[in-house]
Amino acid sequence: MISIVNRLTEIEEIHDVSIIYAGESGSRAYGSETSYSDHDVKFIYYRSLKNYLRLTPKSDVIEELSHNSLELHGWDLKKALDLFRKSNPTLYEMLHSPIVYRENNDIIEELRGLVIEWFSLKRMSFHYLNMASTNTKKILENKLHDTVLIKTLFQAARAYLAVSFIVKEKQLPPIKMADLIRLQPIDKQTFFQEILDAKRNNKFLASASIESLLIYIQTELEELRHIVKDLPDQKVDEEPLNQILWKLLGV
Repeated sequence: MISIVNRLTEIEEIHDVSIIYAGESGSRAYGSETSYSDHDVKFIYYRSLKNYLRLTPKSDVIEELSHNSLELHGWDLKKALDLFRKSNPTLYEMLHSPIVYRENNDIIEELRGLVIEWFSLKRMSFHYLNMASTNTKKILENKLHDTVLIKTLFQAARAYLAVSFIVKEKQLPPIKMADLIRLQPIDKQTFFQEILDAKRNNKFLASASIESLLIYIQTELEELRHIVKDLPDQKVDEEPLNQILWKLLGV
């Protein structure tokens, strides 16, 4: 963690930005990492007021890939707020990562509160539903390498559990796979725990287990697709988002 924190400070100096939030995403956030997993860190930053008033704006993305098993992806705050308006699932997962390296408590807590108030359950559900469907089809239509297969199976299972949670609870889902599993009926928990354990340990699952999971997920997704259409899709009030940006810029 120390090297990640130090690298974030270096990025601030190199790019002349201020990072207000940074946290793990992907397998480490989901609790499905292996001993070989890279650190996939996403962060939000902002620039000085002068930079936002340039005739040619600077890039709203900062990326460093494969840097000593560390991948960093940063969004300018203005870009992040624009994605907020669209109920972007990646932004939601980023802000609720269980592993945080940098956080401006006041701003981020305000954003998290607005997420609960304004994020569209309908859009989030369709995102996870489509992810589950796409990954399920990949497994059925292709002969995937064992490692790719278990990753794809994991993504399908996690996405299904997320949309299932939203539909049942009318709330946004937990990030960690283990938390999603615990919220399933007892008779289904073992079913999904096998997937999580296989992902963590790079183990191969018996084809019969995979087939059972796919049949179950496909059947459930067809029912969920009809329900998702009727979920609320509220319009975001932009003014609180503008206030967050203005506050940081001192205007």
